[in-house]
Amino acid sequence: MRKSRFILVIGILTTIVLGIVGSRCFWHRHEAGPPCDRRLWRIGIAILLYEKDHEGVLPKDLDTLVSSGYLAAKDLRCPNTMGGMSNYRYFGGGRTSNAVGATEIIAADPVGAHRDGGNVLFGEGSTLWLKAAEFQSVGLPSTQPLPPS
Repeated sequence: MRKSRFILVIGILTTIVLGIVGSRCFWHRHEAGPPCDRRLWRIGIAILLYEKDHEGVLPKDLDTLVSSGYLAAKDLRCPNTMGGMSNYRYFGGGRTSNAVGATEIIAADPVGAHRDGGNVLFGEGSTLWLKAAEFQSVGLPSTQPLPPS
């Protein structure tokens, strides 16, 4: 009877320890980089800082933010895609901040990075998840501003 209780206690403790260690390994692997919406938010902050330092002119491309020291190169890659190149789409390209509307999309996830939609960054700095049907048209000049919801 004592031996079976001992084995039962060891089994329960082993299950608890493996559950804790396993869950930590799982979350560490999947949270190695911030999700896309947080990366787009960081890109928005970097664009705002760049614009303030350059008399209202937005950077010509996202790589300019890295070369100017406003952003780390890893923040230009969606965590759901492979490879080390920057892959967020950017629509601000050298425009002035006065020409960019608050509800205008200035950056977005790469097409195909997410199965059911994608994140976008607005001119005023907020991010939003769009479902696939809405996200497919992001980047086309006629669909840049979103209608009020």
